[in-house]
Amino acid sequence: MRDKPFKIALIGPESTGKTVLAKELAAAFNTHFISEYAAEYIAHKGKALCLDDLDIILKEQLAREDQGLNKANHFLFCDSDALTTKLWSQFLFQQTSDFVESQTLLSAGRYKHTLLLAPDTNWHDDAHRYTEDQKQRDAFFQNFEAGLTALKRDFTIIRGYDWKKRKQEACKIIRNLI
Repeated sequence: MRDKPFKIALIGPESTGKTVLAKELAAAFNTHFISEYAAEYIAHKGKALCLDDLDIILKEQLAREDQGLNKANHFLFCDSDALTTKLWSQFLFQQTSDFVESQTLLSAGRYKHTLLLAPDTNWHDDAHRYTEDQKQRDAFFQNFEAGLTALKRDFTIIRGYDWKKRKQEACKIIRNLI
């Protein structure tokens, strides 16, 4: 029987390279990654979400993580988590559902490590982005950092405009987990 893969969450404000980094880390460690379901959901439904949509998004995200464990080797890289959903819920609706809140509390034990990507990168717009303003991106980052700290989750901040250095730093952190 093989050991269960460690789940690594990649979170942070929009347009910080989470999806690209998750793909690159999965390739570098010959494993699997779970893409952010919210992007797929919004591409299909549009940006006009309601509070219930965030429950749907999070349930599917977590289900895909569970399924991904069967495909992963030592690590499963997860491009989103419950804390992300909670922060978006608070941003969009100034409230959080009981489901999202409970899953956020459970997230403390769900991931071996979290990579928090700083918003010190250029903004790239796409169909599912909401916060082009740098002040909003910075505020989101502070909320992520505060949330991770409150949940006592093990995390590292990845900073810098140089994408290659971001990947090198992330790979170093992951290797240290082995």
